[in-house]
Amino acid sequence: MRPWRTKSRSLLVAIPAVTLIGWACLAGPFVPPRPEISDELVSLARIRKLSVAFEADDDALRKAGFTTSRAMGHIHKRLTEAGIEVVEQGKSDDVPTLMISILVEAHPGYEELINYTYCLSIEQRAMIERIDRRLRVPTYVFVFGDIATQDELLDALHRVLDDALVAVIECIGHGTRAHVETQNAAE
Repeated sequence: MRPWRTKSRSLLVAIPAVTLIGWACLAGPFVPPRPEISDELVSLARIRKLSVAFEADDDALRKAGFTTSRAMGHIHKRLTEAGIEVVEQGKSDDVPTLMISILVEAHPGYEELINYTYCLSIEQRAMIERIDRRLRVPTYVFVFGDIATQDELLDALHRVLDDALVAVIECIGHGTRAHVETQNAAE
């Protein structure tokens, strides 16, 4: 066997490998592409004002001690703390509306348990190009729910409402940042 053949084969593999590794090191860090931001999330960009509409099954909530006025006070406080002005509904059609509805019902299989679901949506004017009209439509929907006993229901309703508001506020922030980044990248 000729020893120079083995060495030359090793060199044929080693030289391109070292060259490729060197190029990779000099090329700089690999930056993965940005994840695509959904249109729904971008639709929340720059929301600085919201009107709020609240719908609830009053009998079931009243039985639990839940009041719409207390919930609206909390909603107003949370949004205001986040820098979102709460305006009276119907003042301007251009102000998006945070629609909140609560569904409360007995659990079908267990008498002592109560199902509750929050559905939050942000409705705003959007252009529907195929019919050439601006319509008021929900552009983002949040659904939160859980199960509680009658004794736990009031605390659970307030806790989940707060979680839902935090999610809405965070999504508005994410949509705004995504919009700003897209604008900056285009410039």
